[in-house]
Amino acid sequence: MKRNLLARLVLMLALSVGALPAAQAGITVTDGVVTITDGFFDSFTQRSYGFNLGAGPYAATLVDTNVLYPFQSLGLEVKTLGGTSMGTLGAPGSFNFTSLAAGPYVAIVSGLPTALIPPLSTFGVTIAPVPEPEIWAMMAVGMGLLGFRLRRKAGGAQPA
Repeated sequence: MKRNLLARLVLMLALSVGALPAAQAGITVTDGVVTITDGFFDSFTQRSYGFNLGAGPYAATLVDTNVLYPFQSLGLEVKTLGGTSMGTLGAPGSFNFTSLAAGPYVAIVSGLPTALIPPLSTFGVTIAPVPEPEIWAMMAVGMGLLGFRLRRKAGGAQPA
């Protein structure tokens, strides 16, 4: 109990003097993958994050990153800017959806950090394109040809 209290006091002191970076929202888009990271020092019910997606299939993943304390509850909903829901999670996990048209979307994260003082809970959301079946087929054919080539090369090198 004393050790836990001491750890919290040291963390609060480090954050107050700037020794550790405060948790902050960050939205990055790299090669079509949207990544949202955020942390909370207080209770919250809902926050929204806007981003753009192209048309096609996507997978959305919500993770409670548990830096210090896990969330009591955590959820995710992805919507079009017009309000059409693309999918919902009531707990950390993932779901697939298809973006029919390129445009703006909103990820709405709702939750309740731990009841500890100060609550410090962080989460991550990733929205990534799912490869088309044709891409998987091309990869399988390429691996098969590579395997055939290696087997043929190994078969011809055997001593007589």
